Amino acid sequence: MTQYTGDISHNEKRLYADIRVEQKCPECGNVVTYNFNDNYISYGELSELYFYCHDGCENEWEVPARIVSTKITIEVE
Repeated sequence: MTQYTGDISHNEKRLYADIRVEQKCPECGNVVTYNFNDNYISYGELSELYFYCHDGCENEWEVPARIVSTKITIEVE
């Protein structure tokens, strides 16, 4: 199996990845996860990650985020 690794071009529009960002809910303190397997990563200017506390609190908030660098590995048999 051969692996190819390199940076992802900033021209990519969407990328799904096994990355999770955890934040504590500012209302109840529960840990809420933003999952990039469900929500794609967009390149470009500073953007927001939107969090929603599902555990009865139902609080919504956003956190500024920016993609600084990325790397991808593709395996070929």
